[in-house]
Amino acid sequence: MAAMSYKPNTPVCVEKKKPCWENLLNESDTRGEGKGWKSYKNEPDYTLSPLTAPPACREPNRKHMIQVVLSEHIIQNVEGFEQIFNVSLVVRHYQYQHWTFDNDIMLLKLDRPAILNTRVEPAALPDPRSPPMANGARCTVSGWGVTWLNSYSLSPVLRSVDVDIFSNCWYYYYFRVTDNMICAGSYFGGKDSCQGDSGGPLVCDGKFEGIVSWGIGCAYSYYPGVYTKVRNYLGWINWVVQNS
Repeated sequence: MAAMSYKPNTPVCVEKKKPCWENLLNESDTRGEGKGWKSYKNEPDYTLSPLTAPPACREPNRKHMIQVVLSEHIIQNVEGFEQIFNVSLVVRHYQYQHWTFDNDIMLLKLDRPAILNTRVEPAALPDPRSPPMANGARCTVSGWGVTWLNSYSLSPVLRSVDVDIFSNCWYYYYFRVTDNMICAGSYFGGKDSCQGDSGGPLVCDGKFEGIVSWGIGCAYSYYPGVYTKVRNYLGWINWVVQNS
């Protein structure tokens, strides 16, 4: 069996045909080069992201090394619609467990509110009163990760794929999945998030339900992608926003 692994960092936003509410984060390394990875827009001045991310994004004292870019689509191109922000606050979830990826979520506060328009919109959080997602519910995941497992090249343009909810995910990841995770993929394989997609959004019926976190390989039959279950963190998100 393949080893459990997270789905590492990648980049950017605004898909031309369907909304994706995504953004690009840049981390500068010691050589001054940019490393891209994604998070998901939540509030006009906050973004959600995973803790399976570059070190600068996980450590509050290195927030000066992070930039957030909204309204990006093709990574290499300057299209004229981008909004670029510094990060003023990094809030890690206090119960994150790096050996299981449980509570794989954090909040980044932008240095100023985003300008909302037709290209930059907040993602709708789930209704806490709504029923659990049904097995087979159709969702969409998007990102700039690799398009096949052994590739070394990230996608230069935002891509998306429809995946189905696996309500019995514990059956496939015995003792590995917690109540803070949801799974989505295809029983037949071929549809999944992959390396470079960490932090990407899982949108179900217009709601931001999941954050790409980890999995075994990519797009394997009966090994769906594993996502942070956003609805379990609504209280924590609201508390951070109100008290920061």
